[in-house]
Amino acid sequence: VNTTWDAENRQAVGTIMVSLPSEDYSKSEDHYYTYTYSSPYTNEIERVISGTDGADINGGYYYGGNHLEDKGGLHTDSGQSIGDVNADFIGVNGASGAISSYGDIGNISGTFIGNHTNNTWTSEGQGRGAAIYIAAGGTVKDISGTFIGNYADNSFVSSGGAICVLWGVSSVGNIDGIFVGNNVRARYAYGGALSQFSPLKNVTGKFIGNYAYDSRGWSSNAQGGAIYMNSTISKISADFIGNYAYNYDGNPRAGVNVNGGAIHAPYKIKNGIVNSNFIGNYVKGNITSGSVSGGAISSAQELDIIADNNYSLFRGNHADSNDNWAKGGAIYTSK
Repeated sequence: VNTTWDAENRQAVGTIMVSLPSEDYSKSEDHYYTYTYSSPYTNEIERVISGTDGADINGGYYYGGNHLEDKGGLHTDSGQSIGDVNADFIGVNGASGAISSYGDIGNISGTFIGNHTNNTWTSEGQGRGAAIYIAAGGTVKDISGTFIGNYADNSFVSSGGAICVLWGVSSVGNIDGIFVGNNVRARYAYGGALSQFSPLKNVTGKFIGNYAYDSRGWSSNAQGGAIYMNSTISKISADFIGNYAYNYDGNPRAGVNVNGGAIHAPYKIKNGIVNSNFIGNYVKGNITSGSVSGGAISSAQELDIIADNNYSLFRGNHADSNDNWAKGGAIYTSK
């Protein structure tokens, strides 16, 4: 998929916002971008593909469609398997990701643009992993690709605008990608780009303009503008630019937690955050009780920042709230 970006002068439907520090770092400046894309493929497919007994899937452009129940564009049930997947997924609308795995999938690579999950067919109203959803019992080797504008929105819980790794997943390898403008919106919004509840190996790449938005505003959470960790990750080595978490912007609300403009980490990053840059990430909360913390990183564990290539840059990150609730413009840790 060939993607073209254009700068815009204001927020509008379909734009992606990236907040960057001004030249003198005294304030943030919002920048707006739109994108268009074209596919080199001729075999455009609109259908659900289920387990293929271990066969690889190469090429193809899976687009559009409303895939209800618990399937996306490509799906494995428990006991089914697919080999390596190298394909693009555009605008798939399903109860779970454009790719959803309850079984076994090899390596996944491709471009994922504008996929959407809004799981309103369950009473809980939970949307998870609009591009890739890995459920309990599922396995995936490594994941790589470009993820743009994927989103999960729901009345109750949204986890992983691009990728969600659920509890009880048997194994997932490394994740490497470019994540731009992915988001989650719900009463409990976790991980604009990536939300994980089972262990991961290494996470690398670039995370730009992803966000978590608490759209309900009371007794609620918006955590991890780019990454929400509810299990361990071996290592993170990535650039985080202009990611953010924020809550309902009406009257101040009680019991609201807005944490980790780029990363919210209740669990340990085993080998630390290595050679990573954090620029212009932020949290913004309008609350009467709860917490607003960690413009770049909010952590409940000991946190290792490692710069073995001379530096890891933190610049222009900030935490904002009413009535002095905000803590940790760049990093907040409760340890």
